[in-house]
Amino acid sequence: MKNSLISGEKVNCSRQSEIDLLRAYPILFMVIIHVYENLSIGRIDAAPHTWAEHILQFLAGPAAAPAFMFAMGVGIVYSRKSTPAALLKRGLMLFVGGYILNAARSGILTTIGTALAGRFDPELTKYLFLNGDIFHFAGLALMLSALFLQMKLKPVVIAVISLLMQLGGRYLANLPEMTGDLGYIAGHFYKCTWVCCFPLLQWYVYPALGICFGSVLQRVSDPRAWYRLIGVCAAFLLLCYVGILSIAGVSIAPFYSLEDDTFYNQDFLSTVFSILLICLILSVSHPVSLLIKDKPIGRFVKQMSSRLTEIFIIQWILIGIVFSVFRTFDLPDIPFVWVVPAGILFALATGGLLQFYLKRKDRL
Repeated sequence: MKNSLISGEKVNCSRQSEIDLLRAYPILFMVIIHVYENLSIGRIDAAPHTWAEHILQFLAGPAAAPAFMFAMGVGIVYSRKSTPAALLKRGLMLFVGGYILNAARSGILTTIGTALAGRFDPELTKYLFLNGDIFHFAGLALMLSALFLQMKLKPVVIAVISLLMQLGGRYLANLPEMTGDLGYIAGHFYKCTWVCCFPLLQWYVYPALGICFGSVLQRVSDPRAWYRLIGVCAAFLLLCYVGILSIAGVSIAPFYSLEDDTFYNQDFLSTVFSILLICLILSVSHPVSLLIKDKPIGRFVKQMSSRLTEIFIIQWILIGIVFSVFRTFDLPDIPFVWVVPAGILFALATGGLLQFYLKRKDRL
């Protein structure tokens, strides 16, 4: 049909600026929450006790990590380099790179510092070197996506498999917590321990749904109308969903709260909430991205999106150095009131170092 919103052919295959914005806007919240978790009260008590903590954990929760992963799935569809071999290679690099980053950001410095200060803690050292974070998840997710592409599975089949994976992961997560060194391995796959944040079985659903979304988006003939429809539907469904949960006595706090790792222990209910929120954000991101596309801020957003890996590494190394100093000299945590200002300073420092790195890279 001529006026069909979804074309039978791929008609929308250029870079999508709204996806760049989806990847770029949570960066500040990511840095702030990492300051909160590692240098402030979140390190020892991550339960949100104030409205400010609720807002911070919400903005850095469903609106951040799931959005990054969803955008990664869209990127797999749109990238010309998304062959099984290329995804497998990048996945391996990210997974191994996660451990290298662990050592660089705080593992080596904290171990040396605490040993010299007479406060060496073998369990802390083990955690700093072996904990699982989003790099490890991204690596595993790309390797799994490479397998699915090699098998030539349709996006909808990948989505169904990811939902079944989450169901199985959630079942395993209800088993007794795994202690000991085995948790550092099993924790990459399901939430059996606190030492790994993004278990593959429970989080792969986001890149999988991103792959589905991207495969449809490539066939959208009128992106403006598409995102208007997405926005209206997402807003209506999100309000209905939260209302139904409220009537049923189900709080949405576990969908973003860091208390007892409830946010990382994803299930179907939290996934529905996050996906509806992501769709709502995308419906706003599209018109905003069109307004800023050819302006300096638009070019800045594109750069932040394309350099997300470098940003993640730089901010973690900066925070890790300060963490090592705090642990070495047994300094008090940053009061919560200073978390946001400190996070902004770390973000600015990260941006400055990124620009320095890019200029040096261009000269070489």
